[in-house]
Amino acid sequence: MNEEDRIAPQAAIPPEILKQRGAITLYQIVVIALAVIGLTVVVGGIVLSMFDKAIPESVIVLGSIAVGGLVALVGSDRGQA
Repeated sequence: MNEEDRIAPQAAIPPEILKQRGAITLYQIVVIALAVIGLTVVVGGIVLSMFDKAIPESVIVLGSIAVGGLVALVGSDRGQA
């Protein structure tokens, strides 16, 4: 069993990412950036609600898109068992 077979099912990383050198770093950067955006929106919403401020709809949309993109990247099942 090579390292690709061992890593891919555990992390659900698409095989195309594992085949290209340096692509895993870019994949990690995108996943971390989307997670940070989603987390920032949640924390920002909590902070704004503590000061009785309204959360702008554009911020909610941005957070929703970031979390949706994160789910699409991390939770995608590419037929690996």
